Amino acid sequence: NRAILRPHLAVLLSFSKIFLKGIILENREFLQSEMAHNFLFRYFPKSFDTLYSDEVASHPLKYEIIATMIANKIINASGSSFIHDYSTLGHERFMVKIKSFLVLNSIISANDLRHEIYREDYSLTTKKQYELILNLESTLEFLVTWVLTHGEDEILIFDKEHEYKVATLKFLENDDQEGKKICQNQHINRFFSKIDYIRMLTTIIKVKEDTKQEFLDVANLFLSTTQDLNILELNGFIKDLEANSQWDERLKEQLLLDTLEIISKTIDKIMHFKRSNENIEDAFSAFFEINKSKYD
Repeated sequence: NRAILRPHLAVLLSFSKIFLKGIILENREFLQSEMAHNFLFRYFPKSFDTLYSDEVASHPLKYEIIATMIANKIINASGSSFIHDYSTLGHERFMVKIKSFLVLNSIISANDLRHEIYREDYSLTTKKQYELILNLESTLEFLVTWVLTHGEDEILIFDKEHEYKVATLKFLENDDQEGKKICQNQHINRFFSKIDYIRMLTTIIKVKEDTKQEFLDVANLFLSTTQDLNILELNGFIKDLEANSQWDERLKEQLLLDTLEIISKTIDKIMHFKRSNENIEDAFSAFFEINKSKYD
């Protein structure tokens, strides 16, 4: 049944971490960045690095520690398949993939969510926990793919990580809609109720930066537009299509990216349609009223 035995998986994971660590160690500029240094201090107990922060910062093996921490984090979350496209992307673009994963993982608070899922051992079946984890990792992979497709200069997640993390949390905590009831944990319920919109996060940020609007306004506009155009139903149909080859998988992924482009262009039109003294909700209603025949 083409299954890989656990001992083989363990060896594969180990060599994937070694490979990824080697790639990170080659990039000295990244290792000296603030993003990378955060992993150095996480390696030591807080009580230790608070007292000896200068010594930690000048540790003779600091780069090896950073590379090991990052490699472990990424492979533990994404699995060995994270490195499968290294030869296709090349070293420079693969480093963009690494940085994108780390930043987007932080923005959507994926670490907290994984912890919450692991805590539900007694309320969720193992199968359900795997399903949620795989859905989370698939969403992260989709977001990283968006950055690689459009280019890191097209989105300011690297410069505004904290700002977008806070904004994303506020969006998830907005309970205007009835959410999924997966378990008693409201954090899990809220996140997976909006998982399809989380997959649009990079597109939402891009539109927000282009239009200079507030993040929550743009996010809510995405929510309204996808509902009006039945985009989630379309995406569900695409995901359910059986892929018989690697090319089929790539076609499905491209179709999902294309639906985001449709939403992005529609919202851009709404923003240009909106009058200066008009709120976004009214502009949205008026736009679709005027263009109803086109979008039907």
